[in-house]
Amino acid sequence: MRHLNNLVRNRTGASALEFALVVPLFIALIFGVVDLGRYLVTREELDSLASATARAVVVNCGQAGSHAGKLAGDCAAATYGLTDTQKQQTAPFIYRTGQTPSISFSCGASPCPTTGQITVTASLSSFTFFLPVAGIIPGWSSKAAETSMRNALSQTATLYY
Repeated sequence: MRHLNNLVRNRTGASALEFALVVPLFIALIFGVVDLGRYLVTREELDSLASATARAVVVNCGQAGSHAGKLAGDCAAATYGLTDTQKQQTAPFIYRTGQTPSISFSCGASPCPTTGQITVTASLSSFTFFLPVAGIIPGWSSKAAETSMRNALSQTATLYY
């Protein structure tokens, strides 16, 4: 009985046990914050890329001789968008990570109507998290998390003419 009493009072190793329990949670929290930051910067750069491309379409297509300062349906073309250098200057974080965003133009119909809107979409096909925590959350599978994040990595800008 006395041996059991001594074992209960012995606190040797309690700090090591607490450390072993807390450190994984702390590391997961740090990686989660880093992932959230990367994700938000990527979304913001896609938004900037869509806006800058829309502005380039307005400027470049509006200056074309046949348009006389007005947008038209045929402005929905990549030739009026940003150059590769301008894209890299607008979204440096995305390009430094080795990803290449896709930029698409649409006007709702083909051929574009005489009046309407041009939608510029900047998107990434994938985003990889450092720490795939989504599978741990009940009711939220990794596939569902990847799909929702991929859908969220698409930003649009709309021009009306």
